[in-house]
Amino acid sequence: MKLAAAGHTIALLTLTRGDAGLWMGKDLGSWSKLELGAERATEWAAAVECVGFHWSRLLRWPDGGLKDAPADVITADIVQAIREVKPEVVCTFGPEGAGSEHDDHRSTSYFAARAFARAALAEQYPERGDPHLARRLFFSATPYVAEAPAAFGAVTPTHVIDVSEFEKRKAAAFEYHKTQHKDREFFYDFLKRRQGKEYFHLAIDRTGAMQRSDDLLT
Repeated sequence: MKLAAAGHTIALLTLTRGDAGLWMGKDLGSWSKLELGAERATEWAAAVECVGFHWSRLLRWPDGGLKDAPADVITADIVQAIREVKPEVVCTFGPEGAGSEHDDHRSTSYFAARAFARAALAEQYPERGDPHLARRLFFSATPYVAEAPAAFGAVTPTHVIDVSEFEKRKAAAFEYHKTQHKDREFFYDFLKRRQGKEYFHLAIDRTGAMQRSDDLLT
């Protein structure tokens, strides 16, 4: 939202429809995966509009099954998105799953990093568009919290962004995901902990501007 307000194009690629999850407010077994997938796709579209993405795509890879997805096919899908959008910056989950250790989050991180590299190579997936060299790959990050190292133990931040101006809209976007309101208390607690900040870890930098050190302990 902050980038869009500054005149940048923002895009979202989501790999699954979340149809293997729970339907908040309905008894288990009273709905089908097809029904939940359709409902979550509707919620996703409303949240996308709320945030203001200029480009968005919702794929249908199996929820809970990304770790078993064919690597070349799902990588090609992400490569195509990168080549269509032509981003300077790509953001995804950290390799640990953004603190949740969710297999889909961890797999998404792997496939996104794989596609980030391959999207720039003309010989890779030529049928998926012309090569594009994105400049930076960021993982979502979280500062270390001593009293909750497991729950909040995502990768260490390298960048801190003040998004306090957009907190209300961020919460409004979450509210559209009604089938996931089981996580509502956690979301607002997390929002409070963030204090108007978003954290990112610079995983790959092709700008040549990254600071370097010859000592791993300092």
